[in-house]
Amino acid sequence: MNFLIGEMKNQVYQEKYGNGKEITALYFGTREDNILVWKKGTDLPSASDQVEAEFDVNR
Repeated sequence: MNFLIGEMKNQVYQEKYGNGKEITALYFGTREDNILVWKKGTDLPSASDQVEAEFDVNR
């Protein structure tokens, strides 16, 4: 599941900014007031079964 979301984020980013750039960090909030959600190389915990079910594309 992480692969699909990652590919979608990369596609949207490439369409907007192009030039082979990649997402290396994800922040939530405004430029002045934000929190770091993810940074390249950071290990993320697995999603719960409930969250995985919400994003199940095969149902």
